[in-house]
Amino acid sequence: MSAMIDEDGTGTPRRGNARGFAGGPPDGSPGDREDLWRRLLFTLGALVVYRVGHYLPIPGLDLAAIDALRRIDFFAGGISIPDLSIFSLGIMPYISAFIIVQLASRIFPRLGGSTERVRLGNLVRILTMALAAFEAAGAAASLESIAGVVIVPGPLFMLMTIVSLVAGTLFLMWLAEQITVHGIGDGALVILACSILGRLPFNLSQAFEAVRMGAVEIASVFGALSMVTVFLAFVVFVERSERRIPLYDPGYEIGQGRSPGRYSNVPLRINPAGVLPALAAAIFVAPLLQSIAAIGGTEAIALRYFSRGSGFDLLYGALIVVFAVYFNFAILEPRGAAKRPTESQDFPRSLHVAVATCYVAAVCVLPLTIYRWTVWPFLLSGFQIFLVGWVMVRILERVRTSWPS
Repeated sequence: MSAMIDEDGTGTPRRGNARGFAGGPPDGSPGDREDLWRRLLFTLGALVVYRVGHYLPIPGLDLAAIDALRRIDFFAGGISIPDLSIFSLGIMPYISAFIIVQLASRIFPRLGGSTERVRLGNLVRILTMALAAFEAAGAAASLESIAGVVIVPGPLFMLMTIVSLVAGTLFLMWLAEQITVHGIGDGALVILACSILGRLPFNLSQAFEAVRMGAVEIASVFGALSMVTVFLAFVVFVERSERRIPLYDPGYEIGQGRSPGRYSNVPLRINPAGVLPALAAAIFVAPLLQSIAAIGGTEAIALRYFSRGSGFDLLYGALIVVFAVYFNFAILEPRGAAKRPTESQDFPRSLHVAVATCYVAAVCVLPLTIYRWTVWPFLLSGFQIFLVGWVMVRILERVRTSWPS
């Protein structure tokens, strides 16, 4: 399970989510061009299947009423679903379950370890099913509350919706595992990035429609595009950057003599924890807001402050900082130095963690703040920009290392 944040084992064979979000082909050998093409085509084919699944509607709905709800955003089992398809829940229940199990394995060390990966993988699948069923029940109840959408409301529709959405999520979980094993990149994150990029043309069309109606100026649209481009380029630059740690090899005995020692450089990424802190913060920010509402009520000042404006940005940023510090220190802990020679006692771990934390928090929060300060139309959030850039870099790295020189 630690492979989600520990990519030192990406060269070993793995199955499904047992190795986590390691982000690369598990057993491809460098220089194998045919194997690389097979993996690329498999990944592309799996993404095509994923996109086609969005045209399969939930049974029991009035298809004529679907168009009226297509523009409503859907997140984590709310009342709105963008396409009302069997893939409406997306891959987020799977990712949420994985992160919850990952955190539990850190809190309870007995859950971790290489011998427990199969059991942890099974726990992730069971928890995914439970989360998907919970969100599907909420979505079904919300659909029944909208007049004219459900043809025959009742227990049968509720059951069909839950079964359809859970089956769709489980299929995406299986598809993600197949991409991880037979394709390029981590399947769950590749599917999530594909979902984000799939919404970008729709967001652009909305922005230009607002320009045509006179609600937004064309300069605002190009300003938003420029901001997304700048942040995406910054993410790519940082994720490709490495700190090279010099290690001294004292040599070894050959007969009666000793070979001369030499220095070698071992690369260490600027952001060792990857997308895990941002994913964990995005998952837990909504329950935290609901807890604020439960404590203070819907009219509470704290709820109004954190639900809109800079309060939400501060809360989301604080969660990112907490998770980034936790997971980066977990990776750079001294007890792992024997396994990971890059984690030297002499290396300023605190400074490294501080830089990585500030980088992730800034990329994820600043775009939201800029949207609030300006009249620019919403295209991609900071988290979406960060995730897309991170996935792009990981895939391109795998393609580069697998392509024959």
